[in-house]
Amino acid sequence: MTAEDHLRVFIAVELPATIREELADLQNMLSPGLEPGIKWVAPDSIHLTLKFLGNVPVTRIPELQKVIEEATSRSRPFRLELAGLGAFPSRQRPEVIWCGLQGETYQLTQLQRQIENSLRPLEFPAETQPFSPHLTLARLRRDAGVNVRHQLAARLSENLPVSGSAFTVETVSLMQSRLTPTGPIYTRLAEFLLSDSNQGRS
Repeated sequence: MTAEDHLRVFIAVELPATIREELADLQNMLSPGLEPGIKWVAPDSIHLTLKFLGNVPVTRIPELQKVIEEATSRSRPFRLELAGLGAFPSRQRPEVIWCGLQGETYQLTQLQRQIENSLRPLEFPAETQPFSPHLTLARLRRDAGVNVRHQLAARLSENLPVSGSAFTVETVSLMQSRLTPTGPIYTRLAEFLLSDSNQGRS
């Protein structure tokens, strides 16, 4: 198979426009004077990743959709809300900047686990790290200077206000990621309702 016979895909929760707008506001509060060495995620591209699958043969997409449909049919809609800023591996040594989530996170974790378990027969590698729900706002590049890192760490320690806006998760999406020089482009391949009457919608 050639590269054209594969799609780079992942499973995610897409966000309402109002939530993406609030995340953009948080980026604007963090970013002044910190542009060099930091790659800010385009607000329209911010999503909640449940499972990254990597390059998948196009011929396997239908069976993948069927498995996701079965997994999501066992979950009901649930509420999440924005909850504070943080960084991996820590606020003092930021490499990835994120906005946290709270609310019905138990249901979210259960959904992610159902998807993970359902994919096991298809031999997708299991996650090696515990699921940590977050929304990525920025990543530091290798050329980010010490001064930028220190300023960002100080800004994160200020506990900038986060609205706590809530949203309801009603669907899960199978997404394609196409890498370009200006950043990834995401395209929804299919959408699945969280309900007993689940129907995949292309």
